Amino acid sequence: MDIDFQILEGIRKISNVTENIYNKLSFKNNLTSLQLKILYFLYFKKKENINIKRISKEANLTLATISKSVKNLIKKGFLKTYQIDNNKKEKYLQLTEKSDNILQTLQKEIDKIINIINKSYKNNTEKYQTIEFLINIINKLLENGYIDKVSMCNLCVFYDETRNYCKFLLKELDYKKIECSDFIYKKYAQKP
Repeated sequence: MDIDFQILEGIRKISNVTENIYNKLSFKNNLTSLQLKILYFLYFKKKENINIKRISKEANLTLATISKSVKNLIKKGFLKTYQIDNNKKEKYLQLTEKSDNILQTLQKEIDKIINIINKSYKNNTEKYQTIEFLINIINKLLENGYIDKVSMCNLCVFYDETRNYCKFLLKELDYKKIECSDFIYKKYAQKP
C-alpha cells in the first residue's frame, strides 16, 4: 500500500471518530447531527447572544435549514429563546438543562478521545510537531481549494467573525491560510 494513501486513510479514520460520536449521541437523543452541532456551538458561545441568523451565517447554511433545526430543538426542549431589554425584536437562543445533559455526555466522550491521544505522546513538543504537521496539510489543502475559510473558521469557537479574528491565536487571520501553528508553538512547545 502506498504510504501517501495510508496517511490520507489515517486522517480519515481519525476524523470519523468524532463524527461517529456526534452520530451516536444524536441518534440516541432523537437529534440530527446538525442539531447536536448547533447545541455544541451554543455551549461554547454561551456568553454571547446568539440568534438563528448568526448560526446560519457561521455555518454557511441557509436560514431556513438552521431555523428548522432550531425550531425542532425548541420543540424537543433542548433550547429556549430570550430577548434583551434594548432589542425586543430579536430572539436569542439559550441552552436548557436537557441540552446541558447531552453536552456533558458529548464533552466526556471528547475528553476520552483526548486522553487516548495524550497517552500516545511522550511530551508536549511531540504534540506540537503533530499539530504543525496537520496544520501544514490543512494549509496545503486550503491553498489548493479543497478547504475554504468558511468550513475551517466560521463554526470554530475561537473565531470572531466580526473582526476576522482568532481568539485562539489572538490575532487577525489571513483568509488564505490557517495560522494556528503560531498559537500551538506558544502553548505546547518549550522555547529553546
